[in-house]
Amino acid sequence: MDMEDEKWQTQYEQLNQRARWYSTQLWIVPFTYLGLIGIAFEKISALENTYFRSTGFLLIAFFSLAIFVHVSSVKYYERKAVKGMKDLETRPLSSGGSPWYMDYAFFIKALLCFLSFFFTVAGIWTLADDSRIKVALLILFLVLLFIVYLLIIIKDYCRNKSLLEQIKDSPE
Repeated sequence: MDMEDEKWQTQYEQLNQRARWYSTQLWIVPFTYLGLIGIAFEKISALENTYFRSTGFLLIAFFSLAIFVHVSSVKYYERKAVKGMKDLETRPLSSGGSPWYMDYAFFIKALLCFLSFFFTVAGIWTLADDSRIKVALLILFLVLLFIVYLLIIIKDYCRNKSLLEQIKDSPE
């Protein structure tokens, strides 16, 4: 085995390990998140002080946003590692593609969006006594959360679109 083959094999193995690690993260992170959120929700719901309960729910909402960002970046880097492996292959090992494709990361991100909205609503609903303040705060926080998610999704879409175009343009 010459030096070039060893270098190729080392790069391929490293990319393969990265792709596997990212794939593992896409399963471990959401289930860990759901377990932690279940425990936190039970503890926060039992709090007597409405201020602490509201703060707890809002913290869970922002924690959900952080997990959303993490899952998005893990999915991006998983695709990037697979693209790197495809680029190293002299002849493709498979034709790739599927007529029906379900993206697991998309469903996890959708769940995270829903849960962060839910915890934002729960946090604000337990915070204020006056219904007008509740509605105003609720609208404000939901609009802000929606804008943040929209910006993240647009950035993720642009990043993935550029990566997918690179994959399509790569010689097979």
